[in-house]
Amino acid sequence: MKYIEIVNTPSFFLGERSSHNTCHRENRASLYSPVKGWVRFGTLVTALVSWVVLVACPAAPSRQVALGEATRIGTEVSFGAREDSPYDLAAIDTTLYMVGALFDVLYTLNIDPDDMTPDGMAIQVGSTTAGFGVGESFPTGLAAIGNTLYMVGQVNDTLYVLNTTSGGATQVGATSVSQFDVSEDEPTGLASINDTLYMVGNTNDALYALDTNSGGATRVGATGVVNFGVDESFPTGLAAIGNTLYMVGWNTDALYTVDTTTGRATRVSDTSVSQFGVNEDSPRGLAAIGSILYMVGETNDALFVLRYQ
Repeated sequence: MKYIEIVNTPSFFLGERSSHNTCHRENRASLYSPVKGWVRFGTLVTALVSWVVLVACPAAPSRQVALGEATRIGTEVSFGAREDSPYDLAAIDTTLYMVGALFDVLYTLNIDPDDMTPDGMAIQVGSTTAGFGVGESFPTGLAAIGNTLYMVGQVNDTLYVLNTTSGGATQVGATSVSQFDVSEDEPTGLASINDTLYMVGNTNDALYALDTNSGGATRVGATGVVNFGVDESFPTGLAAIGNTLYMVGWNTDALYTVDTTTGRATRVSDTSVSQFGVNEDSPRGLAAIGSILYMVGETNDALFVLRYQ
């Protein structure tokens, strides 16, 4: 007599590797059981009789990424460029830019999974020396309106336009504009909605609209709004998706939306999410390409995608 072992694995059997191995062992144990596991053929049997064993080992459910939780892009250390002080992000079309305070230069970040460059890797733009050619050694904010890339920094407290070929900066407005005309000497994140450029700052913990001709700022909302109404006293990154303005900050390590009329923030992150779910307690820049929201952080010196809806 001959014995033939027949196993049919169902298409829904998509659990984790460990669950798969456990279920496979159980299947094989069942197959070799003298009662269940074997299909016997006799010499007088003219048709094949099969006994298909299906073991009910459900796939382990995949965990839903929570609101405000981050997913890391790539495994590069310090963006592959030894840049361990990343600051803000901005996007022009599908190109993601970053400024960093270690080398004080402009970078592009690789986000194309199909090319030969590691994901999340930084590549310097142009050959402009540190300081963007204007002595700005503490770049903190980056945003684009159309194809124009803007930057602010905390050394000169000034608005600049960055050349996306050379990486050099040109000051916006008159040199007489000091601290954006609102005594804001710690500018941080930048973002744009349509043709309006927004900025957050740590001196007043407020949202501003910036004049892209003069470089001066106007506070958004009432001066009575303290810490954006959510105890965020260290705002860092800004980004816009459509007409919605998003913000992250060091004090709470959470994602918010900010009302561009009142300057008040509303928390997006689930209260159960701590440090964006990736132990990132020093969030820096935000930027959006289409419906994808990106963030960089100094704790991990890495690029992330944030879930915001």
